[in-house]
Amino acid sequence: MGDQGPLAPPPDATPPPRGPLAPPPDATPPPPRGGAPADFFRERWGFLVIGLVVGGLIGAGIGAAGSGKGSPAGPAVVAVSAPVSVPPGVTPEPTSPSPFFSPIAEPSPDASYSKSCDYLLGDFSEHTATGFRFVAGAEITNDGNVGLVVDVKATFKQLGSNPIVLKKTARVGYNQTKQVGFTKEVGQDEIDLIQAAQDQGDICDVVVTVTGTFGTVH
Repeated sequence: MGDQGPLAPPPDATPPPRGPLAPPPDATPPPPRGGAPADFFRERWGFLVIGLVVGGLIGAGIGAAGSGKGSPAGPAVVAVSAPVSVPPGVTPEPTSPSPFFSPIAEPSPDASYSKSCDYLLGDFSEHTATGFRFVAGAEITNDGNVGLVVDVKATFKQLGSNPIVLKKTARVGYNQTKQVGFTKEVGQDEIDLIQAAQDQGDICDVVVTVTGTFGTVH
């Protein structure tokens, strides 16, 4: 075989000229970043937002747990009083008295009583404890709210003469009952005069009068 020379390129095999590469469609490069300060603030805001979200979730969980039965009480609420303003020309109504202080009670004396009176002949002896006598009595009940001072008066008629009057003063305590009695030894004359007055109605009487008070008012 003989020597071979350089090979000739085939027809239409010329390589195309190389130029700058065109960017692919929709391959726009991202905008440049703002540098170190901008990155720092973006990172700080990101942490802040995450912290707020996490804190809100924790707070909601605590609130839900505290609202359950048997959970400890929530935060104390402090009530602050302030003076009430009154519009001009309006007079505030007076407040009612405190229930802890009752009004002072006023004395209200009152009494009821039963009575009886008569004369006794006894053993017909004069001016003795077993003979002629005038007797009377009253049972007094204190119906008021304080102790009572009372006058008790017994009267025995004497026809044609002044009646015989007997008096006593007694003290009847609050919510108490007391008996007051009289006995007067007399002679034949007083017996005759009281018997003579029998045609004029009652020959004797007893009257109780309240004259004062004492002690604590109830």
